[in-house]
Amino acid sequence: MRDHVGSAPALARGPDAIAEVAETVIDAVVNISTSQTIDSKVGPMPQLPPGSPFEEFFDEFFKNRRGQGDNPNREHTPRRVNSLGSGFILDASGIVVTNNHVISDADEITSSSTTEPSSRPRSSVGIRRPTSRCSG
Repeated sequence: MRDHVGSAPALARGPDAIAEVAETVIDAVVNISTSQTIDSKVGPMPQLPPGSPFEEFFDEFFKNRRGQGDNPNREHTPRRVNSLGSGFILDASGIVVTNNHVISDADEITSSSTTEPSSRPRSSVGIRRPTSRCSG
């Protein structure tokens, strides 16, 4: 089998380095930041034998999860979580395309880019959920 890479035109071969691609599209790439309020579900502390080396660790862990231990019976405490992802600007109107998992269930969505470094509020205008796990 002959290697045809050397004889193919440059456009058919693709770029010689990923840096060429990055330089071409960098202005369209955005950083997406989301936040949402979730209901913390803190389960009961595991039962450990007295004097277990993990007793102190789990005491501290569950105390922090419950809000410094102020109410150990409180099972559901809303808390704010943040996530990051990426996307790209689709057109001159500023529509950004990203994967659904990046923005699903988000209360707030913002984006920034190399050309617009300060965060810009965004909203979801539509989603396309996959119809199957496999594409073929």
